[in-house]
Amino acid sequence: MEKKALILGATGLIGSHLVNQLIENGEYKEIILLARRKTDHDHPRVKTKIIDFNRMEDHFNEFKDKDVFCCLGTTRKKAGSKEAFRRVDYEYPLSAAQMTAREGGKKYFLVSAMGADKDSSFFYNRVKGNLEEDVKSLPIPSIYIFRPSLLIGDREEFRFGEKMAELIFMPLNPFLRGKMLKYKPIEAQKVAKVMASLAQKEVKGIHILESGSMQK
Repeated sequence: MEKKALILGATGLIGSHLVNQLIENGEYKEIILLARRKTDHDHPRVKTKIIDFNRMEDHFNEFKDKDVFCCLGTTRKKAGSKEAFRRVDYEYPLSAAQMTAREGGKKYFLVSAMGADKDSSFFYNRVKGNLEEDVKSLPIPSIYIFRPSLLIGDREEFRFGEKMAELIFMPLNPFLRGKMLKYKPIEAQKVAKVMASLAQKEVKGIHILESGSMQK
């Protein structure tokens, strides 16, 4: 069977690199992008479908028999409220995973975050942790969860907090080794490359990749 991929969040930092990586490795005959707006990807194997993510269920047929990559994510500041943040970082990815399971998808790749923990006292980490737990409970043969640390790369929008953290952590990079490696900032392109590489494997089960393992 010719393989097809579906990407949510293709206009984001990791998602945009992921599209290029999947084009390059040639694993998929067709790469479908579900997006809120037009993307910059112009390739014969790439098709963009503009959707309203609040009505993602209307596009359930797009999930049929596809490997699904979810790179959706925002910040509370950009979302405008806790509720809006949770919608983008929990409800949309979970809905995508549920449709992947229902429509016969064999693989689901989820970009989560370092520190994801359903019992965390921090709202952001708790949302990510709850999402991971709910995705892991679904009957999808292969589930990959990626927990990157601070992402490095050129975003369309300026994120002050991330830039400040980058300035603080970058000088410490040479000292972040061993167990501390997971705290080292990671290039978004590197995360995408790991995702694309794992997409070529046929390994069942739940796989969680911490940022340190993606640095190697």
